[in-house]
Amino acid sequence: MARVRRDERLLSKDEQELVAQTRHPIIKKLDGAELSDVVKHLRERRNRAREIGRFKRREMRGQAARSGMATVSGTAASESDGHRAKRTLLSAALKRANKETARRVLLSRRAGSREPP
Repeated sequence: MARVRRDERLLSKDEQELVAQTRHPIIKKLDGAELSDVVKHLRERRNRAREIGRFKRREMRGQAARSGMATVSGTAASESDGHRAKRTLLSAALKRANKETARRVLLSRRAGSREPP
């Protein structure tokens, strides 16, 4: 229960809906176009979280200019941790969606090979 609340805090409403679509039984009800659309959006969101995390780590090391916010030592690290957790959640959802896509491709290949010529 506590994990769900933490996940809700990390993700925006749109991201929560995307992640929810990758869970059983909802993912089984999506058609091919919807599933590929979910994969595309998840990949974009994950990449954005990854880039923000990279920038925050560069800020901490002093290799990038500070982003307009006055940060106290330790604050930047916690911001980076939040983006890392967000990236982890989005990556797990993307992995589930990719597995479902691969499962569907395999099923269509098997069904195609069973049909008589």
